[in-house]
Amino acid sequence: MRQKIRSRPQRYKSDLARFQDTAGVVLINTKRGILFNMASRYKDNARAKALIESVIARVATDPGSTDNRVTVSGGTFEEAVRGASRRYAGIWAGLLEKH
Repeated sequence: MRQKIRSRPQRYKSDLARFQDTAGVVLINTKRGILFNMASRYKDNARAKALIESVIARVATDPGSTDNRVTVSGGTFEEAVRGASRRYAGIWAGLLEKH
C-alpha cells in the first residue's frame, strides 16, 4: 500500500520546493525571489526556463548574478514606469504653466 502511495505523482519534487511554495511565498520570499526559485527549479526544462528568464529580464534586476542574467534593452518594467511617469509629469506641468 505504501509503495502504491509513493508511486503516485507528487505536486512537489522535494520538501524544499514544498516549503518555498507554501510558507516561503507567504512569509519570506519577495516576488523577485519567487521568480528566481522557479528559474532554478525548472533548469532542466529549457522551454520553461527560457520563459521564466524572459519574465525575470523584464521585471527584476539581478546585479552580480551568478546566472549571468541581463536586463532587456530599455530597462525593466519598473524603470520604464519611472521614465514614463516623469515624462507625463513634465507634460502636465507644462500644461499647467501654459493654461
